[in-house]
Amino acid sequence: MIGSCFFSPLHFPCSVEDVSDTMEDDQSDQETLSDVVDERAFLNTPLHNNSNAVRVGGCLARFSPSFSADGKIVFICVKNDIKLLSVVTAQQVGILKGHKGTVVGIAENLANKMQIFSASHDGTIRSWDFYAEKCLQVFTIGAPIMHMALAGPSKLVLNVDRSYYSKRAGNSCRILMVDLPTDLTSAEVTKKQVLYKSKACAGLTVSPNLQYVASIAKRSLHIWNERDKKLLRHTHTRTITCLCFHPTEPYIATGDSGGEITLWWRFDNPAELVTSTLHWHAHALSSLCFSQDGAYLLSGGEEGVLVMWQLETGNRHFLPRIGSGLSHISTSRDGDLYTLACSDNVIRFVDATSNAVVRSHVGLQYAHRLHRLQNKNGSVKDSHYKKQFRLLTGIVPWLRSGKEGVVSLAGVPGSLQFYNVVLDTHVASHVLHPRNVVSRTGNRHLSSTCVTHIVFCGRDEKCMITLEKRISSESETISWLKFWEYSSSSARYLLNTTVQTFFASLLSPKPHPAVTNLGYKSAQARCSRTKGFWW
Repeated sequence: MIGSCFFSPLHFPCSVEDVSDTMEDDQSDQETLSDVVDERAFLNTPLHNNSNAVRVGGCLARFSPSFSADGKIVFICVKNDIKLLSVVTAQQVGILKGHKGTVVGIAENLANKMQIFSASHDGTIRSWDFYAEKCLQVFTIGAPIMHMALAGPSKLVLNVDRSYYSKRAGNSCRILMVDLPTDLTSAEVTKKQVLYKSKACAGLTVSPNLQYVASIAKRSLHIWNERDKKLLRHTHTRTITCLCFHPTEPYIATGDSGGEITLWWRFDNPAELVTSTLHWHAHALSSLCFSQDGAYLLSGGEEGVLVMWQLETGNRHFLPRIGSGLSHISTSRDGDLYTLACSDNVIRFVDATSNAVVRSHVGLQYAHRLHRLQNKNGSVKDSHYKKQFRLLTGIVPWLRSGKEGVVSLAGVPGSLQFYNVVLDTHVASHVLHPRNVVSRTGNRHLSSTCVTHIVFCGRDEKCMITLEKRISSESETISWLKFWEYSSSSARYLLNTTVQTFFASLLSPKPHPAVTNLGYKSAQARCSRTKGFWW
């Protein structure tokens, strides 16, 4: 789970409340990886109403990263902005601001390699000079844009949804072909044509020869033939989650909710349609991407493993133990580098030659969605975990760094993160409870350890006390109180003492009350409980 925080320049709040930022669910019958990377906004109400509040963080993995034409920059859509990352350092080198709604996609301007197009929920397309960080022109479409794909020089294909904000049912999606002026001197769209309608478009792409436009909607694959002005519709046995065209061969690949990849040959003629399948993933696929030469097909999903399919031989190569599920995969023009947008809000750069992660860009992480209670059969009790969408640790200033604006808060399960809210950058992570990232079995969600309370001791903050909680599949809670001591040599906190289930003897065998506060005073730490007990 990933979120954004609002901070006042003069004050850091010690607690925040979670407010959901609604995200369209294209697959209402099941939970997919898109739910895991669903954006969250953590707002402190008084600060949110303050005009001096500053928003930091944001979801890096909601939309696919894009490479610049020269391969030196990676574009990341983060809420209303576009962040520019250096391929060499993986650090942010610029930001494009101007959209009033969520940015959903980036497309290259084929007429000028220094320019890009961006589409947004605010119903506009903007042209940017990204090296100068300047908006050149704004084109108004008049409806929220959900997807965008490049269909030629100054030609774009859009998926617009007029009912996005009203949530009305029906065939609300329109697939448009839009022609923009090549000189960008006019803000008027040269041509706008409706290709076809779709009930719930969940993905959009254009073939390399620019003849076909393909989109997916639940179990349907729609293909528009631009030359013949003809729409074809193919059905699948499962919900289709992602798609991509082969760069040189006339076929398309789709991934479904069962983890199966389908290759569609002769898709322009239903009578001659031929399909073949590839299957390794145990859960829904989130992304597919061909290598630039078309020799490999890259796939990823919840398992946290990048699978590289050698299409000619059928052999598979793996990049395991990435540490998080994969949301999107993209490749550079020269094919030497892959970018993985991961569900832990990290953009990872993979070297295609060594098949290893070489760089990472870490965003603001928030993983308390795993605070869910389960029945004995593994099913999730929605009514319980929806009430726990809140940052339990609060936001604690970390003064030991010596830098202004560094705070600590819970990160991915079992870890803390230190984030600089002034520079909007990740400083460090600290693993409190080591874990192996493994895939769940069926629909049974795995238990995880979360950090619920943090307190730093002393003026120099040499000691740290944390309270961790784990909810098992039987809805039993196990807690640890840990004492940490800062090591100057390793520049990190080292575990000193662990107290497990320290409260069990107080009210056993009755269920124990929840710990509501963790404080430190005069070299003594104590926990306050709902019924007045202190430890």
